[in-house]
Amino acid sequence: MSNAHETSRNPAPTADSTQLDAGRRAVLDKLGRLAVYTPPTMMALMLSKRASAASCGGPLQPPCPPV
Repeated sequence: MSNAHETSRNPAPTADSTQLDAGRRAVLDKLGRLAVYTPPTMMALMLSKRASAASCGGPLQPPCPPV
């Protein structure tokens, strides 16, 4: 491969592309922090034996007991 061919495939970064890359990095950083908390939270919710307040009376669930 020639050097001229590689530079045509990878143009020099512009101010717009650099700013866009910085925005992407910021979003990925925030998503990475969220990913740390999501699995343990989901496991706690799925494995909880305590019923949620709205767990009865739904279309596929038995009616709520009288209060």
